[in-house]
Amino acid sequence: MHIYIHIYIYIYIYIYIYIYRTGDHSFVEKQQAVAEEKKSKRIKDRADRATVEQVLDPRTRLILFRLLQKGFLASMDGCVNTGKEANVYHGVKSDGSAVAIKVYKTSILTFKDRDRYVTGEFRYRRGYCKHNPRKMVATWAEKEMRNLSRMHQSGLPVPKPYLLKGHVLVMEFIGEKGWPAPLLKDASISQDLVNKLYLDVILLVRRLYRDCKLVHADLSEYNMIVSGEQLYLIDVSQSVEHDHPQSLHFLRSDCSNITKFFRGRGVAVLPMIDLFQLVADPLVRTKSDIDEVLKRRTLNVPDDDAVFMNAFIAQKLDHVLHFERDSQIVKDGGEVANPFQMLITPVEVDTPKSENFNGFVTNESIATDTEVIRHDQSDEQEVDSDRNVRHTVRTLYVRDRNESPNSRKERKRLVKEEQREKRKDKIPKHVKKRRERTVRR
Repeated sequence: MHIYIHIYIYIYIYIYIYIYRTGDHSFVEKQQAVAEEKKSKRIKDRADRATVEQVLDPRTRLILFRLLQKGFLASMDGCVNTGKEANVYHGVKSDGSAVAIKVYKTSILTFKDRDRYVTGEFRYRRGYCKHNPRKMVATWAEKEMRNLSRMHQSGLPVPKPYLLKGHVLVMEFIGEKGWPAPLLKDASISQDLVNKLYLDVILLVRRLYRDCKLVHADLSEYNMIVSGEQLYLIDVSQSVEHDHPQSLHFLRSDCSNITKFFRGRGVAVLPMIDLFQLVADPLVRTKSDIDEVLKRRTLNVPDDDAVFMNAFIAQKLDHVLHFERDSQIVKDGGEVANPFQMLITPVEVDTPKSENFNGFVTNESIATDTEVIRHDQSDEQEVDSDRNVRHTVRTLYVRDRNESPNSRKERKRLVKEEQREKRKDKIPKHVKKRRERTVRR
């Protein structure tokens, strides 16, 4: 066995010496040719994923090419604006109207702090993909499409959305002859128009909160454009619903940005607290209430503004530790430790205070007194990204602190009887789910 091994070694040494002396390098050249052929057969390369202008990668170009091929777009021109989350291009539809094509950044992401805008929102309660940038940006683009649609349907001045394809959003172009309208910070406007625009902005934020149930969450002079004398909102992808866990924090930040900009332009502005109440307080309903608040405009900087920016604002009753005690202090004319917790005015329910009150409310007293509570039960069925709200009337059974055993038994008996009647009309869960699936189709 060892003899054969030595023979093979001698043969290889002889071949090597022969090639080296004669200069016959054909064997080496053949090996190099095979290696070059293997390299030429590679299909995927880093150049296939190259990104141009921070947004245009092969997948994005394919989406745009399909829009042109199908006839939705007639042409696509150059970039008119860039930002931290997307680039905006000018385009022309097949009917000749100008459109703005917003292409979101997928591979080169500079805006990564998006979780706080999505987490806690009802529309995205099932979560979104955080680890895949393309899926995350697609969810972000869908969020802006929904917000724009809701605002446009409510009559707010925003670009009209036309189409969403992946991370490419096509919407109305606001400008003239291919030139976009200037941002509010760059617009050359008179002082009278600045005063008018301030009133337009605060009423626009109020309508956004009341009618659309949204908070812009990034409202500033960089996200508003002026066309003629009309103000438009843009960049609403980060807008959240009014029941978002941080919606009041975002609303306070928006109010601060508005106040700082217009105060720097010499406009008499509302104090921060009054502007916040004008937007969010449910007791400010009529035009006379709004005019009463607008009378408090001033050129000075109130001392309470700095305190208000760092104060805690209770969004739910659970956020107030001693709400009964604080409510009684306010009724007596006193001041609580955190005066800003009453900014979002609660709806109180008065309980009957009669001598023969036995601890529960009868059906006869509901028609005359104010012991009816309306519970808003949110339906999980979405129509145009909104939730249908169903109102039901329930009897409020109040337990007296010093109730007797007999009254306690009577109260429990009535509660059980009401629940028994409610179960008679209860829809089975499988029937309800089948109905929801039918409506979604």
